Amino acid sequence: MLRSLGALTLAAALIAGCGSQPATPAPSATAAAALRVSTSATPAPTLGPTATLTGTPPPSATPLPAVAITLPTGAVRTLPTGTFALRGGRAFTLVGNGTGGPNPAFTIRMVNVVSGTSTTLASRPSGHQPSSLTVAGDRVVWVESWYAHPQPNVGGETGGNLNAGQPLLWQINAVSISTGARSVIASGSNTRIPVEGEAAGPLAPVLATDGDRVAYTLDRTGPRGADASAIIVRSLSSGAVLRRLDADGYVAQVGLTGQALFFREAFDSGTPGSVYPADASLMLSRSDGELPRLIDTHVSDAAMDAQMLVWSREDATDASIWVMPLDTDVPMRVPGPPVAVGPGQQGPSSNLAVGNGVVAWIVGYADANNVAESELVAWETGQKVGRVIGDQRHLDWVVIEDGSLVWRDYLSLPDTHAVPISAIPVVP
Repeated sequence: MLRSLGALTLAAALIAGCGSQPATPAPSATAAAALRVSTSATPAPTLGPTATLTGTPPPSATPLPAVAITLPTGAVRTLPTGTFALRGGRAFTLVGNGTGGPNPAFTIRMVNVVSGTSTTLASRPSGHQPSSLTVAGDRVVWVESWYAHPQPNVGGETGGNLNAGQPLLWQINAVSISTGARSVIASGSNTRIPVEGEAAGPLAPVLATDGDRVAYTLDRTGPRGADASAIIVRSLSSGAVLRRLDADGYVAQVGLTGQALFFREAFDSGTPGSVYPADASLMLSRSDGELPRLIDTHVSDAAMDAQMLVWSREDATDASIWVMPLDTDVPMRVPGPPVAVGPGQQGPSSNLAVGNGVVAWIVGYADANNVAESELVAWETGQKVGRVIGDQRHLDWVVIEDGSLVWRDYLSLPDTHAVPISAIPVVP
């Protein structure tokens, strides 16, 4: 499963804006195949042997030293700028086009990494903001959002939201890699504003794909009028709704591996716009017929493959993460580099990836001059501590797919790099 890169992948090239693409009808909320489940805002953990998991993680008795590794010369490949997925020597890229100002048109291309030849898969108009791009089998799937009546940014004003008060229109699109045929999986409009701020507005759905399945979120009203989400799971080939989950909180992230599904739901404080998506409850359902159950609270990011579920905690005071093999349900804490976090600050571990028996994550910190830096950390099953991969300092996302560790350096051009998992030196 490719973890959705979402807005982090797109921020360098695109900013939400205008457009006028007509939407198709949203999926029926009463589809016969839908499975309705209401989760509880305070469900009881079911991981009996690890009751301390939902509390503050216990610190290591003594800080473990950072185990830095150097990648072999020539092992790192440079991928085309704008890469969001890698499949069999083909990089899938998102590129902003022309002089559209803050709202450029965009093009999705497939690039042969060796020859550099490229094929355009989709081009979208100015003002249509793409997010959550994924590749599932023969399809590229993404969310596209826009305002029906965008207000011009006259004079180049900054700050605020010129489109405040307008609903955000959205579509979930798919394009066939082999035939170029494009389809609209679902569409609708969002009006709720779960997260306040200077430029606050409705947020586009988040999605994840795996095989023939796509999971995406819809706005809904939760208990006592709270901001909340529903999760729809559909078949990409038939369009049939396979499942519906009605979460009690706002779903900030969703992930799929086969029928297994995880999501992070964050709860507002009773005030509109008070959701904090980085502090969420992690829920897991292993199959279409199983109710979601609480795995942990205060979770800032998560990832899953067929073997394990991994996550980081917003309230961490170190660079540790949590790993839970899906065949044992016994979570363990994995220490990272000894990075201290000041009281009240968000934990430094974020943007996790898992695959091929490896977990990777980004550790953010401030150097001696209070300049933001980051480290790329990797951990393999059986090791005691995550290892720092040297010479990486400005990262904003990492994924593991196609047998490779892939990351983006936001200060370099080309900005995306990959190394085969097999080439990463093993350090005891």
